[in-house]
Amino acid sequence: ALLIQGVDAAKGPEPWIGAAALAYIGVLASAAAYLFWGEGVSRVGAGTASVFGNLLPVFTALLAVVFLGERLAPSHLAGAAAVMAGVYLTARPARPRAGRAAESEAASG
Repeated sequence: ALLIQGVDAAKGPEPWIGAAALAYIGVLASAAAYLFWGEGVSRVGAGTASVFGNLLPVFTALLAVVFLGERLAPSHLAGAAAVMAGVYLTARPARPRAGRAAESEAASG
């Protein structure tokens, strides 16, 4: 609401709105995001962390619904489900296979 109040249709936005937007983009959206991403990569590894980059469009759509009043179509929901299923299948811990366990025991014994 504060940003909208700072805009006068006759003379355009107040100068502080541009400065505030630039500060937000530079500090929060860029620097903080990279710090959090770097921390995540150090905790789970680059391979696992990279899979979660696929969730960016899902969260972007959800934020558009919350903050911009956008509506999701069934195709958006299907796409989000496919992305989340792919992330789950890729990031889940590997299960040992029975055939490989028997091969390992035969090779070592």
